[in-house]
Amino acid sequence: MNTIINRLANLIFKLRLITDSGMEEVQKNDRNTISFLILCLIPMAILLTFSSINFFSYKPFMFISYLLLALIILIGTAAYLRSSKLYEKTGYGIKMHRFNLWRKDYDALKFNSKDIENIQRLLRGLKVESKIVNRNLVKNGSSASHYFLFSLMHVFVKEGILELRRDKRKSFFNLLEDSFSMNGENVKRSTLESSYSRWNAEMKDPEIEVAEHKNLQDFFNLK
Repeated sequence: MNTIINRLANLIFKLRLITDSGMEEVQKNDRNTISFLILCLIPMAILLTFSSINFFSYKPFMFISYLLLALIILIGTAAYLRSSKLYEKTGYGIKMHRFNLWRKDYDALKFNSKDIENIQRLLRGLKVESKIVNRNLVKNGSSASHYFLFSLMHVFVKEGILELRRDKRKSFFNLLEDSFSMNGENVKRSTLESSYSRWNAEMKDPEIEVAEHKNLQDFFNLK
């Protein structure tokens, strides 16, 4: 039964991701209530359909059917509650654009399918299940490029990341530490802050073209 609940929870979670963008104007609690009611109404609708064709003329069928209905509702409730844990919000307060990277050649960004799944979660304000691996290396080096990471997030974050206030910058760095790894290594706050300052200064310098930023602008067809 645990396997059934887990599979159903994953299905509900994916359905919530699909419908999330179309229900942004609905409050979170209202969305949860609507989803739960739909989940409960489906088996009830099936029950009513069978009752309309005199399926329950015999009391044993009626007893067994109500027992199955109770079991379905129990499994559905457990699956819904488990899916809500998968749908846990990040809490960083950073709003992002909704890109569909499944339609992009994400291999060009050196991401795999698991990375893309977690990026799609991040873009919806959800916690990642495992850290997204930045495999883009600095020139003539073996360490991952902070410039690529900042340029990528500059595309993702609404209004960009050039003018982050002190409190918002702290939240942004926390998000990077919790959501990304640098070619398998943890993101280091000290290196993150110094690299961000250099990247920010170069981005604002009209005489300098940040290659990572330009490449990502071209990749996402942005001006």
